[in-house]
Amino acid sequence: MESLAKLKFVLICSIFLIYGVSLSLLAPFYPGQAKNRGLTDFQSGVVVGIAFLTTMFATPVAAKRIHKLGAERYLVIGLCISALGNIGFGFLTWVTDSESFFWSSIILRVLTALGESVISPASYPLAARQLGEHNKAKALSVAESCFGVGLMFGPPVGGVLYSVGGFYAPFWTCAFVELVIICMAIYLFGQQPELQAEKTPLTTKDTKVIGWKTVLQSPKIVSSLIALTCTSCSWYWYQASLEPFLQDSFDFDEAKTGFVFMAGASSYSIATPVFGFLIDRGFSELSLIIFGNLLVTVAYLFLGPIPFLSFLGSSYWFTTISILLQGVGTAAAYLGSLCFMLQSGLPDTEQAESMVSSLYVIGDCMGAYVGAATGGLAYQVLGFKAGSYIPTVFMAIVTLGLLLGRRWLL
Repeated sequence: MESLAKLKFVLICSIFLIYGVSLSLLAPFYPGQAKNRGLTDFQSGVVVGIAFLTTMFATPVAAKRIHKLGAERYLVIGLCISALGNIGFGFLTWVTDSESFFWSSIILRVLTALGESVISPASYPLAARQLGEHNKAKALSVAESCFGVGLMFGPPVGGVLYSVGGFYAPFWTCAFVELVIICMAIYLFGQQPELQAEKTPLTTKDTKVIGWKTVLQSPKIVSSLIALTCTSCSWYWYQASLEPFLQDSFDFDEAKTGFVFMAGASSYSIATPVFGFLIDRGFSELSLIIFGNLLVTVAYLFLGPIPFLSFLGSSYWFTTISILLQGVGTAAAYLGSLCFMLQSGLPDTEQAESMVSSLYVIGDCMGAYVGAATGGLAYQVLGFKAGSYIPTVFMAIVTLGLLLGRRWLL
């Protein structure tokens, strides 16, 4: 039974991995392809960000109905929907009309996001449950790291596959991997169902039912949600604008752009388990959020860099190091927010944990959508360097607010 639980945990981590890849693989090449078809930078940002908007609204709906089918079946269904969306997206290589390309991209991006919305509310509780209560924080940090690794390899793999096989290659490769994971999930989740009942699954455990009003009355949850949303907004701010900026400024191709994206995702993946270890050793979750937001704020100063620091000159090393530091800061803010929300004083039930996890996903997706869409618009109106003022300012405001409210929140 213990070996089966470990295998399931590895499988769940692989789902987090492919989730990250599916989310980020189009970043290095989609904006350029969209521009070739007559789409604006803002429209590219909308396509990139619509997945997060869909997830934001669909996740709580899926979480509320998770008891009808069970978390494990939810994962399989979500993977099927996501794979279908990726297969469809690959066919857009033969769509040349700008309006048709834009709306088809929206529809298929939404379909993929619906699959991810079904996966999200079940993933975190299932990951934590497989290794036992005493390893919950470690399990969450490992799962988050796998998601970060997916984000890390998504852009470079997407860029390389695009360079080798064309527009459809990244999406169809991702769909194929998802189909393989589906087969593995059906096999593993079908093993020893009589023993699974002993592990108090999400569908059968007795829980004290709480409402969203109770959850949102917690100051820890509200403050964490605000901080998480702003951090996510800054993390995805340049998803649609980094590729044209690097191409115009340094003549980067899609593959090189993918490796710049990789800097942030790699530092995120490495830093997340380190911060999980620190939390297990007693480091304050709120202090971790403040540290992460402060680091992101400072890193944004050098992303372009901002016009105020134009005397430093423009170098892709500034951009790469800035994104790398943002990955570390985002890891601190994300994991700190999730753990701080879970320590909010709500009943220690799986239902409460699922609702908090859903809020975590919603905050991430809300910030990601606003960041990707607004960042694309800011690039179009202000340019890349001047547009970086906006996330720098709101991240500084959030960091200051958390510092001033620290005593009240603790």
